[in-house]
Amino acid sequence: MNKKGLICAEDIYGPEVGFLRGKTTRRNTGNVKDASHVMLPLNVIDNYKQISLCADIMFINKITLMISIS
Repeated sequence: MNKKGLICAEDIYGPEVGFLRGKTTRRNTGNVKDASHVMLPLNVIDNYKQISLCADIMFINKITLMISIS
């Protein structure tokens, strides 16, 4: 196949996946600067003063997962 044929094939099908593996990097999506706060009842705040809860959403094979740590 000549050079022009390779360029056309790349335009139609995109770059070869085997060639791209290990050469591309994930783009940084940035961090959340100020998370929204939720008002809790006072009795919950009194009982759990020392607990912080962090949560994130993660996608694996098009399955949505919520990951949390407290």
